[in-house]
Amino acid sequence: MGAVIGIGAAAKFARRWGFGLWVLAALPGNVGCKKLTSALKPQPVMFNRPRVDAALGRMLEKIQDDPKFKAVLAKGPEQASGEKVDLAVTSTGAYGELGAQLAAKGTARLSPGQFLEVMQIKLKLADKSPKLCAGFWSGGITTADLGEALDGLNDADLNRWFELSAQATHLQLYATTPLPRFRGQVLVDGMRDIAATLTPAEAEVFMSTMKQGTSAAPTAGCEAFLKLSRGGLSFPDPRRDQFLRALAFDTLVDW
Repeated sequence: MGAVIGIGAAAKFARRWGFGLWVLAALPGNVGCKKLTSALKPQPVMFNRPRVDAALGRMLEKIQDDPKFKAVLAKGPEQASGEKVDLAVTSTGAYGELGAQLAAKGTARLSPGQFLEVMQIKLKLADKSPKLCAGFWSGGITTADLGEALDGLNDADLNRWFELSAQATHLQLYATTPLPRFRGQVLVDGMRDIAATLTPAEAEVFMSTMKQGTSAAPTAGCEAFLKLSRGGLSFPDPRRDQFLRALAFDTLVDW
């Protein structure tokens, strides 16, 4: 049963979908230049989950000595410039926000294959955690929520998540071009096609959730997130990549 999805509904839905990879949001909010060296060292109890903290530590070891990474942190959050993307995970302090923005923006620069991996692992995280799944729709995910879900991944997916985080951060640090832009019509057309696969009852709930946007009930938001993610992953390339990127980065969509 088809359902008409307008641009306004799509835009309202897309808010807060920019989860990115959330790498550095736990950096101390009051770090100064004198504390920079210690702040860059891996923090073994960031998530209070040994497997997750170990994987994060390995990632931080790869980027902590990068001169551009050090330079960005040395300048401080007040010197950060450029458009921000919405984050589903609540960052910790100004430096947390700065680090999270680096990773999230870099995620938009990943290759199609890498971005597909991000979305596939993100869907696994949503399947393992109803709280995280709802947060992918409305935001407000905490460090504890994310850590619990990450700890449920197998070793390969957990390590790959942080490898992609490091790659995304690197891409943003060394970027020489503006962030990519995505066509809103690709998003709207994809949502219409996904809605057309639903039963009348499912389509009614789906449309209601779309209209409510981020104020929808957590279970409804989670279900809409799963339908849109799975539907988008089922599209052939290059449509799949274009749809999923537009879905993930509403601030980068041209309506």
